[in-house]
Amino acid sequence: VLQGWMADASGTINSNGPITDLSVPYGQVVSPRATGGVGVTAGSMAGNLDADATIGDVVQTAVTMYDELGVPQEISYTYTNTGPGAWDLSIDHEDGTNLLTTAVTFDAAGVMTSPTTETVPAGALAGYPSWPGPLEIDLSGVTQFGGSSTVEATGQNGYALGSLQSFTLGNDGTITGVYSNGLRQSLGQLCVASFNNPSGLEKAGNSS
Repeated sequence: VLQGWMADASGTINSNGPITDLSVPYGQVVSPRATGGVGVTAGSMAGNLDADATIGDVVQTAVTMYDELGVPQEISYTYTNTGPGAWDLSIDHEDGTNLLTTAVTFDAAGVMTSPTTETVPAGALAGYPSWPGPLEIDLSGVTQFGGSSTVEATGQNGYALGSLQSFTLGNDGTITGVYSNGLRQSLGQLCVASFNNPSGLEKAGNSS
């Protein structure tokens, strides 16, 4: 049996802990995780807003977030140009509820000046009892240069109910589980050693 360190429920591996037999728990169910939380990045955006846009031009992207029950919550990000280097960002729920509207500005070099992060407060999610929030959105990857608008949602930290379907093995021995809900999480790590003279090793016994 191959040995190493099993990860805990959060996917953290303690390589200073005791060595144990490794196993891949196929079919293991992972509970849903709500998007958001205090002090964590709930989602992010990246890409470009066209510096040549005129007042009233709109750029929109969307992302699927999740509540504590694993129910999908469709969220849209809408940028509306309000002048040179200035846009209004509206964060809206699919049911039409506006969760947040804020002004976003860029300097003459196309770099965002404020805000680089924006937070949808927990109170804005009061209409969704299974979604405690808040939602801290990272905007630092958005620029304003000449050229087409390419802004898109680049991630969020929630997921639905899922089960372990397969795994991958990294060069450092890390076993990463691939779940049906798209989650990728460490399951464990093989004990891997390096030798100054590998050719001097000899196979002994029936091990691998």
